[in-house]
Amino acid sequence: MKISTNKIGARIRKERETLGLTIEGFAELIGKSSSYVGLLERGDRTPSLGTLFEIASSLNTPADSFLCDSGSDAVNQKISVPRRKLNVYIKNLSDSQIEQLVGLIKAAFFFKEQ
Repeated sequence: MKISTNKIGARIRKERETLGLTIEGFAELIGKSSSYVGLLERGDRTPSLGTLFEIASSLNTPADSFLCDSGSDAVNQKISVPRRKLNVYIKNLSDSQIEQLVGLIKAAFFFKEQ
């Protein structure tokens, strides 16, 4: 069975766009150049297994969702897009930054309820 690099690239692009990430922002997130990401998304390059797992982790989605024609979509539907977006942004924060963010969120909801 041959896996189409075009399909893998299209799936990567779809997940990136779903989370509202630009090519540049996504490239920075995975530690690659934006031109490399463009090549991946067009199917002109095949990611290594390590890169594929880094991409999946950065997009908060299972790696097999880029390789399989079906099945993994059900996994992604269990985690809402807003929650996946939030995870992408907080993934690289330190514990103290997360504590500050939690404080801001609590304050925002406290004032909203007033």
